[in-house]
Amino acid sequence: MAQCSEVASCSVCVAAGLACVTHQTLPTSYHCVSTPTGCSDYPSCGCMSVCLGALSCLDQYSTNLTCMCPEC
Repeated sequence: MAQCSEVASCSVCVAAGLACVTHQTLPTSYHCVSTPTGCSDYPSCGCMSVCLGALSCLDQYSTNLTCMCPEC
């Protein structure tokens, strides 16, 4: 699953019919992603594997796609 470059807000993703990932970093950033077929019934942060590198899901079972950096 690929993420688009940073966008100004989640409304950009919603308007494009995509999910929005929030990276709680300094500063906060937003990225659009498509929902994989295997996650369409329950698009949770963990299922969609949207948090990359040092980032991890704030709540892997939540459909609120929020990534945080626990060591930053």
